Amino acid sequence: MTRYLFATAAGIAAMLLTAGGPLSAQETLTEAEAERQGALSTRDVIDDVLTGAPKAVIDALGGRLYEVGTETVMLTDASREREIVVLWRYPKNFSGKTPLVIISHGGYGSDRGYSAYPHLGTAYAQIGFVALNINHLPSANEDLHRFDRPTDVTFVINSLVRQRWPNASGPDVLAPPAGFEGEIDLDRIGHTGHSFGAYTAHALGGAVLAPTMGVTTFRDPRIYAIVPISPQGGYRFGNYDNGPADNSWTAITIPSYLMAGELENPTWRREPFDRYPTRGDKFYTMGGGQNHGGMGGRGTDEVRRTLAANTALFFHVYLRDGEGRCEIGRLAPLPGWTIERRLDPSAGPGCR
Repeated sequence: MTRYLFATAAGIAAMLLTAGGPLSAQETLTEAEAERQGALSTRDVIDDVLTGAPKAVIDALGGRLYEVGTETVMLTDASREREIVVLWRYPKNFSGKTPLVIISHGGYGSDRGYSAYPHLGTAYAQIGFVALNINHLPSANEDLHRFDRPTDVTFVINSLVRQRWPNASGPDVLAPPAGFEGEIDLDRIGHTGHSFGAYTAHALGGAVLAPTMGVTTFRDPRIYAIVPISPQGGYRFGNYDNGPADNSWTAITIPSYLMAGELENPTWRREPFDRYPTRGDKFYTMGGGQNHGGMGGRGTDEVRRTLAANTALFFHVYLRDGEGRCEIGRLAPLPGWTIERRLDPSAGPGCR
């Protein structure tokens, strides 16, 4: 574990790049290289579940669907000897500034994880966000994977910051996709992930981890809102719950939208929602009839549409100050799906 001696609270803070300095560039993968590394085929990169949705759904998400462009890039974090492949999805013919949404896959690591959840990345880009799926390679063991995952995300954000520095180049610099004509807002970033990706979202959002891990927080203040899908409750991946005032989730003060399936022990998976503080709006959806795979995008078109539409609305509200706070969880409703809210009393009136 020598290579994780940096992982103290001060070390994590030092990893967050916000200003200029020396830098590096990106290696853009050709389609053939991406395929060789196990990416999904081109026809699977775009999973359009919003086209054909009721007009009310599209209107709630801003009223327009953009055509989506893609680009695959490899980065290298030399300090950890770790390669990270990212897949951009972006709105074509977009002008102006727009937030970024980062998507983390589940599991214990994969060299093709960036190809997961295309329904989410496609939907976010269609409504005008820039979406970035990243792969989290396997780690030596589960404990190290808990460190690597949030550190991967912070590294990717730092790589985007670096490309703004003079003469930036190298394998740790990430430029916006070549076909994107707008500007990415790096001060308002959203993150979503499924399963171990949900752990990643909570870690970046401020979860306090058990002292036995050696690191109590991976909070990245550039993450402005999170959607943990099928997360872990207490006593898994460093989470603990010793009551309302002493648990892993009391420090998550940013807007959060937790989702879990009816058939994957939702009572345990919703524990973070029940322990979240009142600061920052909090939402919980139980997906009726859904198991772990269904919540991870393996369900029907209708299920993927409901997941994509409601998480997109959440980011629309909290990353770009859109309308619809009280409609989160209600778009493209399916039988048995529920929504609960714990709204910050200082953030405006409640919902009926």
